Amino acid sequence: MLAAALSSDGRYVLSGSGDRTLRLWDAATGRCLRVLEGHQGSVTSVCFSAGGGYVLSGSEDRTIKIWQRNTGRCLATFEGHAGTVHSLGLVGAGRQVVSASADATLALWTVPDEQSAPYVLSRVLPSDLVLSAWTEYERSLKLARQALAAGEAVRAAHHLREARSQPGHGRRPEAMALWSNLYVHLPRQALQSAWGGAILAEHTEAVTSVCLSHDGRLALSGSRDRMLKLWQPDEGRCLHTLEGDMGGVTAAVLSGDGRFALSSSTDATLKLWDVRTGDCLRSCREDLDGLTSVALSADARLAVSASVDGTVHLWDVSAGRLLCVLRGHTGPVHSVALSADGRLALSGSALFLIRNDGERLFTSGQLNAWETATGYCLPLFEDEPEAITAVALSADGRFALAGCGQAVIQRDNGRFVQSGVIHLWDLATARRLRTFEGHSGAVTSVCLSFDGRYLLSGSTDATVKLWEIASGQCLRTFAGHGDAVTSVSLSADGRFALSGSADRTLRVWILDWELADTEPADWDEGARPYLEMFLSLHTPYAEPPPRKRRRSPLARWFYSAPAEKEITQSLKRQGPPVWTESDFQALIRTLGYAGFGWLRPEGVRRQLLGMARTWKGPS
Repeated sequence: MLAAALSSDGRYVLSGSGDRTLRLWDAATGRCLRVLEGHQGSVTSVCFSAGGGYVLSGSEDRTIKIWQRNTGRCLATFEGHAGTVHSLGLVGAGRQVVSASADATLALWTVPDEQSAPYVLSRVLPSDLVLSAWTEYERSLKLARQALAAGEAVRAAHHLREARSQPGHGRRPEAMALWSNLYVHLPRQALQSAWGGAILAEHTEAVTSVCLSHDGRLALSGSRDRMLKLWQPDEGRCLHTLEGDMGGVTAAVLSGDGRFALSSSTDATLKLWDVRTGDCLRSCREDLDGLTSVALSADARLAVSASVDGTVHLWDVSAGRLLCVLRGHTGPVHSVALSADGRLALSGSALFLIRNDGERLFTSGQLNAWETATGYCLPLFEDEPEAITAVALSADGRFALAGCGQAVIQRDNGRFVQSGVIHLWDLATARRLRTFEGHSGAVTSVCLSFDGRYLLSGSTDATVKLWEIASGQCLRTFAGHGDAVTSVSLSADGRFALSGSADRTLRVWILDWELADTEPADWDEGARPYLEMFLSLHTPYAEPPPRKRRRSPLARWFYSAPAEKEITQSLKRQGPPVWTESDFQALIRTLGYAGFGWLRPEGVRRQLLGMARTWKGPS
């Protein structure tokens, strides 16, 4: 730490450090509230503005920066000094700041007014119109609540549109809360708007992984600081910090029901956590190289992980043991995905060169699909040599996403620049359906919306993009991170997008969808893949998992895994599907996430029973 300052009200402490960052602290609790990044050299001087709404910093990079305290956003950069800025001081009732530099000069700068904001041309409404709008808003909101209580989603949507159409009421919290409740009852038709929500800044190292629960009420993050954090994303509040004997966290996922979390780390440790208590329930550690990615089946029984040594691993989470190692990649595996029923795994690898500045230039790689019961690598992507840096599977298991990194040489100057594309595949036909282009850096993370109509991507270009699958159009580009975006996630209900970055922060993005007025019906064939996945998931395993054998002292060189036949039988499903009423209600919620919340439960039940009678397993 090279500099520190206390706010005039004594509530905050600001520090500057040799790691090029500023940190804002709560003076009462000692908790780090925010990490501000942007300087290219050590931060040598810091101070608060007169009102405390802004903070100022000077650096070895010869610049002075002004930051918004409550958001961490850099508002301005002052350049002019030819040496390190050693000291800052407020003068003139706080309206100006004087800086002293190693270049033997003093400089005087004007600080923006605490309450300054860009001018916006606004229409002045007569008081009677304002009162009328408020009355209509309250009336429409009351009718919408009544319609929701009666289970009439279309009528509720009509009244909420009326409420939100009133001047100044489009984004009122109570209206937005009711509107987003309809996302699981009516199909999402188009993106109306999107904006930034909470900024979560409590990690002390790069955020490597983020995950949202299906209902968007919980968020999980993992970081190189060896910690996982559980958040309430709508309020930006940290609920738990999960710590244990592990290396830097490389990936973390939540189970489908939100009860458990699974994490992987650089020391080849897999940990299962109780989300409610924050306790570590099980730890799996084997003699493997550092793990880079992890995925979990819907029933939280199976997991798949990836390693820098080019291997993919299948784990029995319920028993806390490694089942088998899948070999076939020739480079580090960066990302893995697992189908909800655990039948299919997807993995992507990429070879790269490292430039003098530490940047990775991706060259080539592989995309592999695995049959988990047999360990067989399916011949779906044999002619795809691109560097694969991110993968994902659709909720119904029919489609695959592959994000890529490409090093492209510029003809005019001979320099290499990064770019990234995303490919969408049909797994049944091994056909590439669409390619999405737009990122100016390698794609680091991808995910599909639960209804399969939208995709979210993050990149080393520090942006997050939301795409429409059908048209290939980029609907929104979310900017705000100060470094590479490392991980992205969409809540199943479509309310939130979440991104994590090397800038040590998470950002919540609020999505406002237009909904289709679809009247209730008993059945729609579009829902069939989700029922097929449900039946596959609830078909019993042929045999229990193989028993754990005594560990050999030579296990690192001669891995003593269960026999192939044992694994195949323990992962093979056979017999009639079996489920409970609780499982069926979970299926109804799944259909709501997938855009079929307007199907009547009894109609779905009849269809499910009919399919179960002739069920012979997934095709």
